[in-house]
Amino acid sequence: MARTDSSYESAAGTPGNARGCVCGQQPLRAPPPTEAATTAANARLFTSTSLARRLPLEHPHTAFVDKFEGLPRYVRVDAPMTPSRLEQFADGIFVISATLLVLNFAVPVLGDANNGALMQALVTQWPKLLAFLLSFFIIVNYWRLHAAMLHDVRVLDHKTVMLNTAFLVVAAFIPYATNVAGTYPTLPAAAVLYSIVLLAGALLGFLMARHLIESRAYQADVAPEQARATYRRIRFSLYIRIVGLIFAFFLPIASYLIYWVMIIYFLSFSAIDNASI
Repeated sequence: MARTDSSYESAAGTPGNARGCVCGQQPLRAPPPTEAATTAANARLFTSTSLARRLPLEHPHTAFVDKFEGLPRYVRVDAPMTPSRLEQFADGIFVISATLLVLNFAVPVLGDANNGALMQALVTQWPKLLAFLLSFFIIVNYWRLHAAMLHDVRVLDHKTVMLNTAFLVVAAFIPYATNVAGTYPTLPAAAVLYSIVLLAGALLGFLMARHLIESRAYQADVAPEQARATYRRIRFSLYIRIVGLIFAFFLPIASYLIYWVMIIYFLSFSAIDNASI
């Protein structure tokens, strides 16, 4: 029997089975929600921290809502941002930044091309080589720390995405600061610029790690002692960069030596690669 509008309106009060099917009639289906209602419900769902934290761990970007905000059916909601997408974007930035460092080198232009002149021209580029190696290792360390921070993250919010974006802006700016430092290694202005970039990266990394822990974004809550250990390590990195910035105003070469000691220490810290912080 074909369903009429009147039968649909009286279906709620008509005896039938548990699925809302009246005897002799086909099962009744609720009308689909309007696009505006669906959009509003989706927005409210993912701006609610309590609801977002209850997403399934195996599908952190998907939720099924039963009659949410008056919607009379299940609604599938897909979050536009997931931890994997954030990591992939960050990996791309790190790779590009590390690759761009080599563009700071230029092939020497010789008026009288001979082996001795070429060797002398290549040797004069040793400050750029040291700056290249230092910045390359720093970007590698950024990549390791970033992977450790996002390893067990199950929930993302706007603040995390924005902090991550600012952190990647700093990473993308490293090639320029490296070029300046390698071209003018003994000038304080070059060392100060380089130091500010490194300090900004450490500060943003600290803010992002603290926000992820305090917002309970990980699959398992971080133990207080583990959180304190994480804060201590990142603060130690901040203190080193502050000392390097102070030396950059007076002894630029000393600031670069401080950063070399710092990066050698962090590259030897194997716990970053073995587990999330």
